[in-house]
Amino acid sequence: MMRVVIEPGHGGKDPGAVGPNGLCERDVITEVSHFLASKGGDGIEYILKRRTAFPSLAALFAWMSRFKPDVILSLHCDSAAATHASAIVWCYDPDKDRYCRSALLADTILAGLCSHIGGPTRVLTAPYLRRRPDGSTYMLLPGVLRGRALRASVLVELGPMHPRMAEVEWQSRAACGVDAGLRRWVKQEEV
Repeated sequence: MMRVVIEPGHGGKDPGAVGPNGLCERDVITEVSHFLASKGGDGIEYILKRRTAFPSLAALFAWMSRFKPDVILSLHCDSAAATHASAIVWCYDPDKDRYCRSALLADTILAGLCSHIGGPTRVLTAPYLRRRPDGSTYMLLPGVLRGRALRASVLVELGPMHPRMAEVEWQSRAACGVDAGLRRWVKQEEV
């Protein structure tokens, strides 16, 4: 059984990115995470971290370590403005074996997302500087996930906040894309 922790980004009082018409990343990711968690079975156990408050990283990692996950999927949306959603999957781990597995997982998840929600996709490694709307910069560092999973960990940006993300059909398709990519990766790992 492959144990996969789903870590929905943001939650509680933290809305994450806010898109058109006040759509919050927290709300989109919560729904996508629930759809994804419901797809467990056939050798995959999804474990969903439900956030009612914004925990410290230490508390979040302590929660994750209780499950000894094979894979960690941290789900997010991007704050950049765009006319259509494009997915990005980030991977980073200083351990060469886990990094290679994470990079392959990122590729298969991107392929799954591309076939289910469309749009351009890409894999990036951390650290990566991002620009806030006010012009300041911050570092997106999915490397905080390194070593937390036995096999692989990725941070999935489902795309820039877009009104379509509020649609149940889009949320379901995004979850199906992540699940399809993960299952393809699992089959490759078994070879």
